[in-house]
Amino acid sequence: MKYVYSVSHSHLVDAAKNVYDTKQIGYFSSRKKAEEIVEQYKHILGFKDYPDCFRIKKVELNYDDYDFKEGE
Repeated sequence: MKYVYSVSHSHLVDAAKNVYDTKQIGYFSSRKKAEEIVEQYKHILGFKDYPDCFRIKKVELNYDDYDFKEGE
């Protein structure tokens, strides 16, 4: 199996309406590279006020996650 690492940033904007500001930053070949990108973004306007809102997710490549059933 092959994987990539997805990096996103999401923080709550309006708690009453449960609204989040979410940005997909990118996909990286290693966790180390993903962590390096997070460190860079922690100093950029729009991200630096929410340094703990980054998410790194390991994603399997060539994986069909859609539950399709023929005839439905």
